[in-house]
Amino acid sequence: MISVKHELIKHDISPKRRLGQNFLIDKSILNKIVEIADLEKEDVVVEIGAGWGNLSSSLAKKAKQVYAVEIDRGIFSILEEKLAGFKNIITINKDALKFDFQSISLGCGKKIKVVANLPYRISTPIIFNLLDCRECIDSMILMVQKEVGRRITARPGTKDYGVLAVLVQIYCDTSIEIAVPGTAFHPRPKVESAVVKFKMLDRPRISVQDEKYFKKVVKAAFSKRRKTLSNALKGSSFLDLLPNDISSALSFLGIDGKRRGETLSLDEFGRLSNGLQQIKPG
Repeated sequence: MISVKHELIKHDISPKRRLGQNFLIDKSILNKIVEIADLEKEDVVVEIGAGWGNLSSSLAKKAKQVYAVEIDRGIFSILEEKLAGFKNIITINKDALKFDFQSISLGCGKKIKVVANLPYRISTPIIFNLLDCRECIDSMILMVQKEVGRRITARPGTKDYGVLAVLVQIYCDTSIEIAVPGTAFHPRPKVESAVVKFKMLDRPRISVQDEKYFKKVVKAAFSKRRKTLSNALKGSSFLDLLPNDISSALSFLGIDGKRRGETLSLDEFGRLSNGLQQIKPG
């Protein structure tokens, strides 16, 4: 086990609940994360939530360059000190939601790899932010709450399949690589975690005319999970369409409106979005 408790006491620092700080202390899990990242000597890695730099130093031994990003100013000062001897690590005190991943990619002339132990409370916003930067990212290894991991990798027809699965899987291949118990962290969280691998696709799985509108349609389809697809779309605040137009579009597309949103494949969501796009106002 990594002696994070000792470091906290030594520097008189307490984990901040508002930042969702749960530090990984299991070295075997840390080593597995590095292995799953499948790093090559020319790779550039951005690590989100670097903490004390235990993972940063391991990544630096495999990659050409590591950008260790940490939002907590107190911990960041220790991070700088601990990683000062690594010439290929750049420490950055910044919020990951405001980090410019594209500039790093442009600077090194290639796509980057992202590794992170994400705070539970903002894991989904960070994932969507990373997807917005997908053109400059090759792959991501993200530690998330186990429930979120199931939602990311869920398939149509399952209870975990929803907005997150659809909006991630059109851009990535995803897989849960490791189940991580609460005992692997300090302080110990009340839930289990999972390490999820995201491999960015060269092009989206489906072709949609308008990505913003596609997201609205997906959110509308899942907005009332107990209702049929037709009723969910008609009653959603995300769309501004007449009920008859929605019924006509579903019939024309060959999608049964009595189905529920969680039964639709990615391809069906793409066809539905493109079809409704043709009749939306404006």
